[in-house]
Amino acid sequence: MLDLIQTATTVPTRPPLADVNGRPGGQSVGGWWAGAIDQIDIGMLLLDANARVLFANRAARAELAQAEHPLQQLGGELRARRSADATALRGALRDACTRSLRRLLTLAQEQEPLHVAVLPLRDADTVEPLCLMLLGQRGGRVPMAVHCFAHAHALTSAEDQVLQALYRGLTPRQIARSHGVALSTVRTQLASIRAKTCCVSLRELLLRLALLPPMAAAFAAAA
Repeated sequence: MLDLIQTATTVPTRPPLADVNGRPGGQSVGGWWAGAIDQIDIGMLLLDANARVLFANRAARAELAQAEHPLQQLGGELRARRSADATALRGALRDACTRSLRRLLTLAQEQEPLHVAVLPLRDADTVEPLCLMLLGQRGGRVPMAVHCFAHAHALTSAEDQVLQALYRGLTPRQIARSHGVALSTVRTQLASIRAKTCCVSLRELLLRLALLPPMAAAFAAAA
């Protein structure tokens, strides 16, 4: 898989057609992998021990472009915005690339924490050791999968809004206050949501939301 990701980093546009083994007749595997990884709603970056960004999927690029994100890409390198996180980031990359150790970091702990996984990548044909970084979800953003879940179960627009608020961790009382409606209205909407999704409790509903696949939003082919 490492070869496929590295191949994808060198393809600026749709590659010539080739089959899965690279022979003419089907699209390049590297090209397919680049497109496939962009469909995953998890920020993924391929890095070396010096924090050089060799590949970043669409979710990662979008996150790093946000001014409030704890990480940023500058001059082709991944950097922590806060000096307190910089040392931990460098250590995790070094441990993954040179010692094949897995690391889980928590950045910006005093603000809105971001959990980051740094995983070693080893390949017999690769001289330079690399690592894969996975960016955790941050609070406040509702994944596309939750919207699709609401659509798949024919939730109304109001019920969809309640579901999103529930996903963000709001209680029924907080949802009622935020939406400017009575608590009884929110409880009625929650009962309807549970009925439509065949969930006997809010706990079961939240568990189902947590188990949804990380599907990215649709985007233009030229993006």
